[in-house]
Amino acid sequence: MKRHRPWLWFLAVEVIVLSVLYRDALWGASLLAPLDIAPNLFAKFQYLDPQANGVPANHHSIDALTFDLPVQYTIHQALRRGEIPWWDPYTLGGWPLLAESHSNAFDPARLLAHFLLPFELAYNWARAIHSFLCGLGMFLLLRRLDYSLAPCILLATAFQAAGCITFFFQQPWIEAVFAWYPFLWLTWEAAYRQRRWRYTVLASILVAACLYSGSLQSHSYLVLFAIGLGCGYAGRSWTRWRQWLLLVVMTGFIGACLAAPVLVSQVELFLLSDRTVALSRNPLSWLSGAASLTAVFPWCLGSFRTLDLSRLLGQTTLGFCLFIGSAAVVLAVLGALNRANTTPERSPLLRAALALVVIYLIILSTPLIHIFYYRSSALAAMGLTILAAHGFETVRSHAAVGRAAGWATLALAVVLALALHTAAWVVYPRMLPRVRQIMTKYDASGRSLDSAPKLRAHQIEVLPREVTFANPSALLAWLSLAGLAGWLLQPGLRERWFAGTALLTLNLVPVLIVGQQFVPRHPIQLWDRLREGGPEQRKIMARLQGSSLRLREIAPGPHEMAMPLALPLLYQVRCVHGYASVRPRGLTDLSAHEQETWSGEMSDWIYQTDERGKPEGTLRPNLTADNSRFQWRGPLQRRFTVEDLTLCQMRLKFEPGPSGTLLWTDTFYPGWTARADGAPVAIKKHPPCFSTVAVPENATELVLRFRPRLLGLSMALAGAGWAALAFVAILARFRHNEESTS
Repeated sequence: MKRHRPWLWFLAVEVIVLSVLYRDALWGASLLAPLDIAPNLFAKFQYLDPQANGVPANHHSIDALTFDLPVQYTIHQALRRGEIPWWDPYTLGGWPLLAESHSNAFDPARLLAHFLLPFELAYNWARAIHSFLCGLGMFLLLRRLDYSLAPCILLATAFQAAGCITFFFQQPWIEAVFAWYPFLWLTWEAAYRQRRWRYTVLASILVAACLYSGSLQSHSYLVLFAIGLGCGYAGRSWTRWRQWLLLVVMTGFIGACLAAPVLVSQVELFLLSDRTVALSRNPLSWLSGAASLTAVFPWCLGSFRTLDLSRLLGQTTLGFCLFIGSAAVVLAVLGALNRANTTPERSPLLRAALALVVIYLIILSTPLIHIFYYRSSALAAMGLTILAAHGFETVRSHAAVGRAAGWATLALAVVLALALHTAAWVVYPRMLPRVRQIMTKYDASGRSLDSAPKLRAHQIEVLPREVTFANPSALLAWLSLAGLAGWLLQPGLRERWFAGTALLTLNLVPVLIVGQQFVPRHPIQLWDRLREGGPEQRKIMARLQGSSLRLREIAPGPHEMAMPLALPLLYQVRCVHGYASVRPRGLTDLSAHEQETWSGEMSDWIYQTDERGKPEGTLRPNLTADNSRFQWRGPLQRRFTVEDLTLCQMRLKFEPGPSGTLLWTDTFYPGWTARADGAPVAIKKHPPCFSTVAVPENATELVLRFRPRLLGLSMALAGAGWAALAFVAILARFRHNEESTS
């Protein structure tokens, strides 16, 4: 029983943490999606909640509503039909859905949930599994350092609820990827130190899990992670660096082969897209690294509910991204400053932890931020968590460390309290007219997503209450700082386990409060009403749902649309617009002149809204179009009908007639094949972004089917990866038997 006691305590705390973060979503009474954004910000969705006041609980997670939710619903429905949804025929004029790495479609936790659970539970439990894995991995990593139980559990759970995880809720691949990193750390370390091939096998599988779960951007974080750990384990020795790099490259290569069915498609889409890295012109962006140090009390820059001073640097919520609790951040600083007397077992891990923090600060302080983004903050948060545990243990065992640090912490707490309350209640009210003027210009500049005047007014109004002790989470965070100061100044308290446990518990509470405030959670009935659609959505669906006709929306902004961004997936209406981080050139990318030139090929129907805030728009046929998606080009007209078989397959039935060319105006993308009466025919690209298909004389049936062009190659690479793993596993077994006999 004693051997299992740490696990029982960890599981007990996990139950509390998951219950606080997700509550009734765990049994399907609510959905972990920002459904209230629709009635509060979208003019055509006010039917969802007629009492909405224009201020959603958390507007930062909007991408979870306008991209992740409809995409995951489409994937779940397709998998339940036994279909792989390689292609999205409903948005952007069609595009390769699963090749878009932000779809998070191949994340193991999500795939498992999709196959085992109804959609609502699958959507919720995938997030809960990610969160649990984050906590479990960090718990194992801290236990590897042989720290006492309380900091291992309470700091591990602080990491899983930290801003680096919860504040990227709208990008689920962040938590999905970083859930594997602590396990990969442990495995890489074991493989490096013990030279055991079985750990190489496991590390390769974990690398593949990271690649399956993530995006092209998060794939680059593996490189940063390996460099940070290398700084810890290899240090200044070139010999050790060669050994480390050999391990990382080998496991990385095998893992990439295993993940090739996903990775190859992602790379192909990126190469075929027009996306470029846009370097910010903000002259203050180099201060982002220094601004992230406000993690000790992130309300210094505002919060997600208020104006955020991080915006001045071109970022958002910089301090919260590293917020593992105010006391924990101070302990991390103490841990970083007191590494001289650490054991040989702990030293490499602590050096690696410090290196990860430094790498993140370098990224934020240089143009590298435009490549890696502050989404890489979980790397630094992992390092801070380990350093905080070390700082806690160091202070407990070295009395000399405590008093100076205690007075410094107390001074910090007093200065923060005085400065914030003075700024919020004395200075800020005098600046209100200027603040309102600045925000009006900011909205007019088009730098914000869309117009939301009530939300902006609310942000301006609530700022003093959010950043002062009127906010319970800010008060509790400050109390954890004050409590840490008292704990440091009283050697007798440091010797008592319950005092340290109480301090770390107090440190955890505001992290959990902020996390549960940020994580969206709304009644399942709201989701049911969203799927059914309101008057405007049903007006469009009555004309276009289930047909091969296409819709174009014209509106002052996405908030004014009847089917904004990726929501057409919910209603199965083909649209010109959509939402994707990386996409091939399509109809939405045409210039105004090109759209006018190809107006007959753009859409069959137009939904137009002329003014902001109007709950109704005008639906009218496009008089220049006659079946915008498929047009016959030949000496004589041939009639045909279009039948959609699956997301990735359609059939056209022709009347007998002469040969000709079929112009197909969906987004051109390699991987589509065509067969006329069973015989293959060529598909060629047609400017600006269309396709043409040569239809033979008297052909009666044309079948179009999409399958990733390089799927065969990627499956072969995956097979080679599994073969390499099998070889390494056999070698590991052989060496183990050899060592046993000797």
